[in-house]
Amino acid sequence: MLWLYNNKLNQNGLCEFYQIFTKYNLVYSDEEQNNIYSFDSVNLENLKFELSDYKYENIKCDIKIISHVISCNILNENLNKKHSVFTFKTNLIEPRNNNFGIPIFNNIYKSTNTKRLPNLIETEYDFSSILDFKIYKLDPNNNIQFVIETNPITNSTRNYFITTDLNLVQKFL
Repeated sequence: MLWLYNNKLNQNGLCEFYQIFTKYNLVYSDEEQNNIYSFDSVNLENLKFELSDYKYENIKCDIKIISHVISCNILNENLNKKHSVFTFKTNLIEPRNNNFGIPIFNNIYKSTNTKRLPNLIETEYDFSSILDFKIYKLDPNNNIQFVIETNPITNSTRNYFITTDLNLVQKFL
């Protein structure tokens, strides 16, 4: 959601950021270190900062994903119902391969034409849902956010940081 508040896209239309989940469950692992994680969480205990110290905004977003194309259609009136479509690539940085010891996703989004996403019935997408985001801005330059993502259909919640620089998140972990 960094691209939502200020122009984090570079001259090539790219936005690179990290998504850091502090709460997760390792659901499956085998001898070849193929790991499957669950990131659903309702617990906001043990945060090293007070959420009440930061401003937040509630965002309702219609998300559709097919293959490596994601459509983010902001439904809030105050944000002019912004619609963005990106191609994306995500790489997992395993806990054993980073200093924090938790799963970190390195995401690269490339802005593309909004017509790039095919107009399909909901069941044809890989993922399609309206999600509620509570986005806390943790620094004045908006380079780090704490996100509480809720899926009202499944009643699941995920909490994570989004940042352009992993060094910025260190004081919050």
